[in-house]
Amino acid sequence: MTSDGSPFFWMADTAWELFHRLDQTEAVYYPDTRKEQGFNWNVFAGAAGQTYGCHAVWQLYDLDKSPINAPLKPWKLSLDLEVANQVKHIKKLMLSRPNFDRRPDQSLIASTQLDDEFYITAIRGNDGCFAFIYFPNGKSIQLNLTLMTGEYFKSTWFDPRTGVEIKSGKNLMKGSNVLVSPPSEGRGNDWVLILDAID
Repeated sequence: MTSDGSPFFWMADTAWELFHRLDQTEAVYYPDTRKEQGFNWNVFAGAAGQTYGCHAVWQLYDLDKSPINAPLKPWKLSLDLEVANQVKHIKKLMLSRPNFDRRPDQSLIASTQLDDEFYITAIRGNDGCFAFIYFPNGKSIQLNLTLMTGEYFKSTWFDPRTGVEIKSGKNLMKGSNVLVSPPSEGRGNDWVLILDAID
């Protein structure tokens, strides 16, 4: 969503509502990092999935056609956009655990958060044996692991941009203020922390 609560659209009628309210003469496109962030927030908030579309693709825009609302490139080139390829990575992560045995759980986040682009979201297995925590900009945060099952948790970092998993090399201990820091920080450096209870 945009800061005023309106939805944002990805390479389609991007920022459409804001575009018309401000009487802008040029379309405003959200950067890929913002699109991916919105997609992941939705999934981590409990959405069953996410629709991804591209303005150039739906109109089959090509250089010999009149464009509608300023597509950035021809549709065939747009099929390989960064976010279009990233969708499969978060799908792979979500399908790695039972779909109906998890729920959004913000109680895992111990730190106070603002409702901004740094907002961290979490999913916990119903049995407390696993959790996914989404860090949209790689910001360090304290976690509350007291509702998790077990005393120690294997931690793995998942890169939603590439689908690569990075073993952290350390286990986290159950506690109410467990500090975690993603491998990198800043816009475009989103990460998912995967926690698995150690038997």
